[in-house]
Amino acid sequence: MLLGQESLKAYLCPSLKAYLSKEKAMPKFEYKVIEFKPGGFWGTKLDAVDIETQLNKMGEDGWELLNSLDTNEYNGATKKLLFIFKRLSEF
Repeated sequence: MLLGQESLKAYLCPSLKAYLSKEKAMPKFEYKVIEFKPGGFWGTKLDAVDIETQLNKMGEDGWELLNSLDTNEYNGATKKLLFIFKRLSEF
């Protein structure tokens, strides 16, 4: 069986194998939730331009949109829209 240089080092030294595995740690993320509330008399008006502007700003800042969902009132009307974002943590 032929081993590459890194594989050979890890095979010969278990502590090195543990050390090498730490370097490949899972990335850490931070999350952010933004909400938009419908306006208008009946609470059904949404400003698509405002939402698009905010989404583009979040993207420029490195945030990735994970999901969007609406929360409803008892009568089925949309109470607010939630947008959930994530990005790699800087700390």
